[in-house]
Amino acid sequence: SYSYSYSYSSGPTPTCGAGQVADCSGDGDCCLESWIGDEICDGVDQVDGCDLSCFDNDGGDCDPKKSESYSYSYSYSYSYSHHPHCCVEHAFHATGEVASTTCFGGRSPWEASTMSDLCTAGHSDAGAAAPPFRDCSQEAIDAGNCGSADWDTCAECADFGIPIGMFFANVGYTSCPDWVVDAAREEAAEGGQCAPWFEYEEEGDDDCTPGWHSINCLDGTVM
Repeated sequence: SYSYSYSYSSGPTPTCGAGQVADCSGDGDCCLESWIGDEICDGVDQVDGCDLSCFDNDGGDCDPKKSESYSYSYSYSYSYSHHPHCCVEHAFHATGEVASTTCFGGRSPWEASTMSDLCTAGHSDAGAAAPPFRDCSQEAIDAGNCGSADWDTCAECADFGIPIGMFFANVGYTSCPDWVVDAAREEAAEGGQCAPWFEYEEEGDDDCTPGWHSINCLDGTVM
């Protein structure tokens, strides 16, 4: 076990669920306790979104001899043992199965502000879905209320040929699953809205990608 020794200056220590500990930075985040002593340094730079340095220097993970020998790999076939929390946009089939993944409005899936602004249901290991911002179910279309977005989402269902029953929502993950990261990276490689966050954006690229699965542009307009 590890003793928590950090003293918050910006507010009280957050209440974290079972298997989680408070982030040492004082930013109010909760991190997985299993990250302590997992051979990856979660230090003050918060590379993966958590600072666990006050837990015996992340269980020894941030000792100089370990930090010097560790580096990330960013090739397409990269693999992390864990990811920070993330907020992404999913398109869902009527069955609830995820159809596609993107970064809503081109926003960073890793930023705390994206989580607080878009993933209003918070985050969980399995994924906490905010109310759909675009709902193309027949019931929603008949009611003329096709989601929480402030544009005419019912018109979009028809204009973009979205299959009846599909819906779109921002989903928060406590520790971003590999399949979500892989899906976002594939979308980025195709020039989608996640491109800036996976180093795929090139000078002269458009700020948005047309199509029913990614129609929100970086400047906030809708195609």
